[in-house]
Amino acid sequence: MHDKRTTTEAVEIMHQLFIKGDPEKLARLEEEAVNFEISLHVYDLRTSGGQTQEEFGEIAGVDPRVIDDLEVADYEGDSLAMLARIEKATLPHISALNFPAEGVYPNALIGTTLTGLRLRRLRYLPYRQGADDPTAPFTTLRFNLKTLQGRQYTASELASWLHVLKMNRQELNMFALAKLTTWSHLAGELLVKLSGDPIEYIRAVDTHTQLIRAAIYYLEEGERTAFKQWQQDTGLQEEKRYIAELEGALHDRAFVELPDTEWLTQTLITFVKRDF
Repeated sequence: MHDKRTTTEAVEIMHQLFIKGDPEKLARLEEEAVNFEISLHVYDLRTSGGQTQEEFGEIAGVDPRVIDDLEVADYEGDSLAMLARIEKATLPHISALNFPAEGVYPNALIGTTLTGLRLRRLRYLPYRQGADDPTAPFTTLRFNLKTLQGRQYTASELASWLHVLKMNRQELNMFALAKLTTWSHLAGELLVKLSGDPIEYIRAVDTHTQLIRAAIYYLEEGERTAFKQWQQDTGLQEEKRYIAELEGALHDRAFVELPDTEWLTQTLITFVKRDF
């Protein structure tokens, strides 16, 4: 069981060919997408603790057959209501990594990393191509944005996050639909508990996404137009909050277990402050 990993690309092709413009089919597709996310989450939640379906069902207070139906995305009841019930029942039994990050912006990046790690292990390279000092620790590396090679490499590193952010947004949508205010976010051995309004996390993911796109546009075109639009959409007060939360997370070493996320955070702060 459970390597049912339908590719995003295939789903998008099917959407363009057969579903776009048909509200009924689109609603069914979205429901299936949510059920698929639930199946992955319940499976990962159970296996992260090494429990059988019977053991996990006992902890969650539900029939093991329900766990099985959820994991194969074949549950005939209200999957979102059952997800909320399972989350609330199992959360006290979950032993999670402690990230001292405050605020939705750094926590959204932590959740993004976990989502990405479930799909593909993000790179952990002690020395990054394009670094001014190849012997420097990972967390202090900065690419030389004045060279074409440095800009191209930075753009490619940033682009890999857009897909991960998109997947994280889909999973957050599942938590929002289930009306959860506390939930577990996990991938393999990495596990963190998050709390708050999932909608706020979705907004944070969107802010990160728009900024990354603006940075890539600047690196490829040399124009700051997209940055100006990002700042206008975000607003001065929220921009200050954005920088303060990310800098606070770096200071508290919130990303010590997540070097790629630390690099991304440093890079985004650099672009927002126009320190390049």
